[in-house]
Amino acid sequence: MASRGGRLVQPDSQGQYVRQLGWKDSVSGSRVQHKFRLETDQREAEQRDNRLRQLWDQIAKERGAGAREARWDDLTLEIARQVARGAERIELAPENDDETPVSYSCRLQQIQNRFAFLRFVPTDLERYTIGLGAAAIDLRDILLVGDSREDY
Repeated sequence: MASRGGRLVQPDSQGQYVRQLGWKDSVSGSRVQHKFRLETDQREAEQRDNRLRQLWDQIAKERGAGAREARWDDLTLEIARQVARGAERIELAPENDDETPVSYSCRLQQIQNRFAFLRFVPTDLERYTIGLGAAAIDLRDILLVGDSREDY
């Protein structure tokens, strides 16, 4: 696992617990670890750290043995940032204004399947709902994401 240190034992000068975890490409193209500021409360920081480690482990596992070293990409880094902020539900927006409702709903379902230990919610509920309905009709398949009455 690509991280510095084990337990979160001492906060930084601002009182935040910090974890450097995973790898990303810097602006200059070199490989660097991303620094996550977790929380001032140690117990909460450790919970966030555990979720971040689980996310990174899944990303590294997907790379497989012998593959290029795992990296945070734009999507996974945004997910990780929300986890580090303590989000219980990770909000995912459409990729752009032109993303179709079907594409949006299918993409969110794929991400939910990929990271089943996290909970994802759409930021554009109307587009997502339209996409679910259209996908069910077009594909003759219903995508289940939980109890919509409870979540939305």
